[in-house]
Amino acid sequence: METNKDKTNTGRKTHGYLRLQTKLAISFSLVAIIASALLTFALYLTVKTRLREDIRHRLYDIVNIAALQVDGDEHATLVDPAQEGSHAYMRIKRVLQNIRDRESDIRFVYTWRRNANGRLIFVVDAETDPNEISHLGDIYDSAEPSILAQLATLDHTAVDEKINADRWGVWLSGYAPFYRSDGRMEGILGIDIAASKVLSYERQFLWVALGVFCAPIPLVMALGWLFGHKLAAPIVRLTAGSKHIADGDLSHRVSIQSNDEIGTLAKTFNEMTQTLQESITRRDEEIVNRKKAESGLEALK
Repeated sequence: METNKDKTNTGRKTHGYLRLQTKLAISFSLVAIIASALLTFALYLTVKTRLREDIRHRLYDIVNIAALQVDGDEHATLVDPAQEGSHAYMRIKRVLQNIRDRESDIRFVYTWRRNANGRLIFVVDAETDPNEISHLGDIYDSAEPSILAQLATLDHTAVDEKINADRWGVWLSGYAPFYRSDGRMEGILGIDIAASKVLSYERQFLWVALGVFCAPIPLVMALGWLFGHKLAAPIVRLTAGSKHIADGDLSHRVSIQSNDEIGTLAKTFNEMTQTLQESITRRDEEIVNRKKAESGLEALK
């Protein structure tokens, strides 16, 4: 019949077993999840950087080739806002619109020229919306001063390193100079890709990365629980064995077959228990023999 003491010991064993297994399972799961999160984050940053670099290279090629299609000599004749709508203006405008319409993610295509004060002014804009079009002679001053300074002296094809914002929205822009027939630089062709397109690519991969990260979490937790159970089991058996010894059951032995420190500890524990049991047995025998001798002595007296 199980006593209250036995029930208490059983409860302690179960409680200790669950507590240790849970700790080990949580520790393993957390380490695995954190490692997976770091790897996923590093992968996301790498792919995000790669996506932007690919888009920048693509935009570089587009604007570089497109600049060759602008007639610099004809563009040089457009110096008066009243010329907006002229044959020369509309011919260049159609060229810019063809450049824009060949790529689905290109939003704005336009040309700039430096005025006498060194400031950038719009010349031809492919846009037709009256609320968004930049007219001939309009000064471009929406960008940051550092960007304006770079554009004012630009003499080579370039693409923004990062996404920039102006009054028209948020963009990734590319620029390329174009020239007159005598070799003099006439102006700058600008092409804007809406940042929403760039960011949509990044968001799509972010969701993929999150899916890859979250999918194995249940498996990681299950493995953590199994590993926690496996690692905790011999320690729990040692704990239970020590309680048996503490309760006076010196015949109890711990059965752990393992070729590691836990196995060595179990072997040492059993040897210690065996030695203690033999010592107590010898002590009891000595006590019994002493009592017999004392009884014989008393009988003689």
